[in-house]
Amino acid sequence: MVAHIGDIIELECVADSSANPEGGGYTISASQTITAYKEDVAQTTTLQNQLLVQSPKDPKKLVPGDKVVQIFNVGAPQFSLDPKFVNAYYPPGGHQDEGRILPHIVFNDPHIPWLRDAGLTDWSKNPVSGAPSSPPGASWSGRNKVPWMGILVLKPEDLTVDADTAGLLGLAKLDSWTKSIPDKPPTDLAYSMNVSDFMALTSRVRVETGLSIGSEDYNALMTSTEQTRAIFPTKDQILKVFSLNGAGADLTPLNSLQMMSHVRHVNNKGLPDYDPLGTSYFSVIVSNMTGSVMEIQPTTHIVHLVSIEHLDTTITQGLKGPSDRIALISLFSWNYRCIPESVDFATTLEALAANAEPLRAPDGLLQHLSTAIGIEVDQEKKAGKLALLSRLQHGYTISRWRDAVGEVGIAFNRGPLVPKHSKSRPQSDKTVVPHEPSSDWPAVSMTGKDYHIFDTSVGVMDATYGSAWSLGKLMAISDPTFTAALMRIRSRANTMGASATLMEVNNITDKQTILGSTDKAIARTHELISQGSCGPVARLNPPPRTAGPKTLCHAEVKPILREKTMAAVQARSLSTAGTVWTGLDGAPAADSDWEVISNWIHDTLYLANIPGKHRTKTGAELCGLVLTRSSPHSPLPVPGPLLPLRIS
Repeated sequence: MVAHIGDIIELECVADSSANPEGGGYTISASQTITAYKEDVAQTTTLQNQLLVQSPKDPKKLVPGDKVVQIFNVGAPQFSLDPKFVNAYYPPGGHQDEGRILPHIVFNDPHIPWLRDAGLTDWSKNPVSGAPSSPPGASWSGRNKVPWMGILVLKPEDLTVDADTAGLLGLAKLDSWTKSIPDKPPTDLAYSMNVSDFMALTSRVRVETGLSIGSEDYNALMTSTEQTRAIFPTKDQILKVFSLNGAGADLTPLNSLQMMSHVRHVNNKGLPDYDPLGTSYFSVIVSNMTGSVMEIQPTTHIVHLVSIEHLDTTITQGLKGPSDRIALISLFSWNYRCIPESVDFATTLEALAANAEPLRAPDGLLQHLSTAIGIEVDQEKKAGKLALLSRLQHGYTISRWRDAVGEVGIAFNRGPLVPKHSKSRPQSDKTVVPHEPSSDWPAVSMTGKDYHIFDTSVGVMDATYGSAWSLGKLMAISDPTFTAALMRIRSRANTMGASATLMEVNNITDKQTILGSTDKAIARTHELISQGSCGPVARLNPPPRTAGPKTLCHAEVKPILREKTMAAVQARSLSTAGTVWTGLDGAPAADSDWEVISNWIHDTLYLANIPGKHRTKTGAELCGLVLTRSSPHSPLPVPGPLLPLRIS
């Protein structure tokens, strides 16, 4: 016989109170099931945790008696909440945030929001629609329940109680009212009192719902000296927050609070409240109310965590009482300042659309210059101003420039992100702006001067492309990784190009061809030996005696060198798949240096690492370097160097 002892240990827990199964008295008992097998037949017996009593037949023997049960009580807060349960809340007390924020509070205990039933209606106990189906013997009534607490976000005037209202509510006779200074109520407008005083108020939440009048629990509630705090919002506010359309008939908003509370498992390792022996579970309640989003200046808001226990019955039976306000239990509170939204997406886009201008001199200055051109009498100056206006409209700015002889003057400059207008005249006309790169420009320049364009209409140099060349050179030599990769691949390309050129012009067979013909040469040698060939050793292909080998200095060799060097560069730029490596096909580059160079070029084409002042001009440069005037009402003069300087 094989026995398994302690295979099943059952704990049965029964609550004494059916009204509040989460909190109250409980009994617990233990039993153990032992299973033994004899010839594959299971024999099971269950042992209860029982008292040993004297046997009625033999007083000297002890026999099992009644089942032993342990009675214990689960304490659940109802009228107050220990601040130690609160882990954090947002917005922080005394701080400020935008009105669209939903205040919320986090508890250290994951069970706090569901320690009590929110009411007696079916939806206050049932889970959310669509919850998992209950397995046999299991209950999902504790899953996704409506919490017994909620968060209200109100302004101070919403909770301010005057003397007449205090008299109607029965608040005026309490010490918390009589001892407070009339013009200085509590900062959170919550008044302290005993539970019995709260029960005596004429308009309040009926927390005694479900208790029989005269019962022990009812009498204990009516005479309790436990301290609590109450707030007095208007009945209309309560109906608007917790009932649909504020009518009081449909309590869907109150029911939906189950969606605003949840348990969160947090990995808080390394944080001050980390407990290696415990589990980091927290409960969270989020308010279904925001602050006022229509405020135009910072406004104080009061957040109250209130008990909504039996608020459903209180609303459905009608908010009774002579006052237009109702008392709610406040469990926790804090204040914060609600500020207007600093950034509104729709307003921001509307403002951008209303004030949008191209990246050039402001339209106001251009319009002022256009007006000055209209009243200009001197035709030569008028032509110069028109040319200047055209440049400024196309996004050009005027920069300080030093020419080759050291004289300081001015030059036109244009960034890559400024507007570009379609050309109306042939590109051969040097007065067309903006200029496109010319086909006769050299591919290589040592100084960038080859890319300067002289504007004959105003006698000013256009240094846009020259400055771009200088910027690219400076960025390249400032990047040691790119510079080293460029030098290595350039050296390899030149070496490969020179070697291929010399082999071609001197008719030198490459190693691959020589090694490929080794078998034929050996076979031919054996053939000659077998034929009895003898005599002095001689070359099969004697070198020509007419001239020596050609070098790279020969004029006819240079075009071939250029071609072979370009072929070497193209070979180094391929990927292992045989195509030009761009980093988009997934195949690795054949040369790691080309990978560095290609990435640098593509990043630069997308303006990466280019200083912002080279991309666009700042407002100071657009306004201050273009035009100046002595007073707001004086005409805009054209600076002296901008006068037409005709060069024939």
